[in-house]
Amino acid sequence: MWNFTGVVLSILLRRVNLLRGEMFLFSVIWYSTGRFFIEGIRTDSLYLIGDLRTAQVVSLLSIAVATIIFVYRRVMIKKAIRYKVAKQ
Repeated sequence: MWNFTGVVLSILLRRVNLLRGEMFLFSVIWYSTGRFFIEGIRTDSLYLIGDLRTAQVVSLLSIAVATIIFVYRRVMIKKAIRYKVAKQ
């Protein structure tokens, strides 16, 4: 169900005039969010900090980095290359 929802959101995001690379950043955020919760269910994981597993910490870092890049590109880069929008 998680993957199906991600595909539907990706298809819907294609209709928005995204900057190049933003679909990749969305994929990183979406995958990392799912991975964070799925790793919380597992029983055979390596714990790193308290109740957080190593994969969860990596997921949180991936979400943070992708979000920072996404926001930075939207705020700081004014003349970025956009995808061409298909005419409907």
